[in-house]
Amino acid sequence: MRLTLVLLSSLLLVNPTPASPAPSAEPTTAPLVQAQPDLVRAGEAFLDFARGGAPDQHLLRHPVDLHLGGRLVHTIPGWRAVHRNSYGYLCPTSRSYAAYTCPFSPVRVLLRHRGPITVTTRAPEHPCVHDRTFAGWRSHTVTLAPTGTTSCLDYFAVELALSDDGRLEAVNLLAAEP
Repeated sequence: MRLTLVLLSSLLLVNPTPASPAPSAEPTTAPLVQAQPDLVRAGEAFLDFARGGAPDQHLLRHPVDLHLGGRLVHTIPGWRAVHRNSYGYLCPTSRSYAAYTCPFSPVRVLLRHRGPITVTTRAPEHPCVHDRTFAGWRSHTVTLAPTGTTSCLDYFAVELALSDDGRLEAVNLLAAEP
């Protein structure tokens, strides 16, 4: 037995490279590709928040840029983003937007609309929306708009832009005008 150990030891000294391990029965996996955030769930959580529900801490607890018609108007600090009132009182320097006067609030628009809201990953598509949308310059977007509304007088859209990990980065309020 001692001779066997000496022989094995001397073989290791001659060939210090260990033998390759036996093939594993476990399948190997490629690195995981990060999945897109659940956009519809984020849109529904924001709608619930706007209508009085508890804030989704993962979605809201960081700075959020507020846009009006595609133009940056204000940035909410992270510690304020979980408060509904932080999303209100937007007013561009012109004091009006789409034939409406200040103030504007994406949260208030969603709260006041009593009908159903469609949550979709498609960009706002209405012939009376003439402003810049997040589509094309933001990677992960979701749109909240009244279901079935076709009039230029009552259509609006609230776009949400999310980060790769599903956190809200920006909100864009779009109003229609003839």
